[in-house]
Order: sequence, then C-alpha cells, then structure tokens
Amino acid sequence: MFITVYQQFEFTLMKVCLELEKDYPNSQKLEDLKGKGVTRAYTYLKKVAGIGEPFEHKSWSRIKDLNKLRNTIVHSDAIIGADEMKKLVARIKQWAPVSHNKSRILLSEHFSSSTCSFLREQVEQLGHKLHSAGW
Repeated sequence: MFITVYQQFEFTLMKVCLELEKDYPNSQKLEDLKGKGVTRAYTYLKKVAGIGEPFEHKSWSRIKDLNKLRNTIVHSDAIIGADEMKKLVARIKQWAPVSHNKSRILLSEHFSSSTCSFLREQVEQLGHKLHSAGW
C-alpha cells in the first residue's frame, strides 16, 4: 500500500511539473534536470517555477526519508545496513509507525494511513502555493 501511495504522490508532482512546463517553454525541461522522481520535481518547482520552498524544510526531510524507504523496499527487499536503518527508522518513527527487525524494515498496519495523510497534505499545500503564485 505504501509503495502505491508514494508512487501516486511522485506521479502527481511530475504531472504538476509537466503542466508548468507549458508556461515556461524557454526554460529548462523537467527531463533535463538532475535527479529522479520527487527530487527532480522539487528542483524544477524551486528553480524553474520559482516556488522558493515547494515543501517546508521539515516536510521535505520527511519526503526524502520516505523516498529512501521506498527505494529500500523496492530495490533491496526492505533490507538496509544496520546503522543507516536505525537512523532512518528513528526519523520516520517520530511521525509514522515503523520499526525494524535485525536488518529489515517493518511497516506497521497504520503506517500507510499516516504516510497517505502526510503526502496528501503536501500536495494540498503545494496546490495552495501554486494557486497563490497565479497558477
């Protein structure tokens, strides 16, 4: 469930950026920027669309942690190095229920609903910022 929710968030950000490209035909294209997924969208929103802080600092830190978690689940079967895992789990655990068992990250039954609510709030806040900026 988490992977689906996160993918939808990432898809929404990319779609927003592609729509904004129409207003900036002579600027850098999304595909020309470094990074992937949410990192690339963040850079586009900040550099090209002029949204100074697409997400609050605390929120952006959480999004980056979720991105790392998503990548770990998808590419490494939720297995991550012990030190790195402890730090990541500790940060996420402050706001969403997650734990670990030796070398594997474990998502609680409420993890997806917590992250879904958080990501929905981020999309809504970005929408307000874009609306305030005239889009």
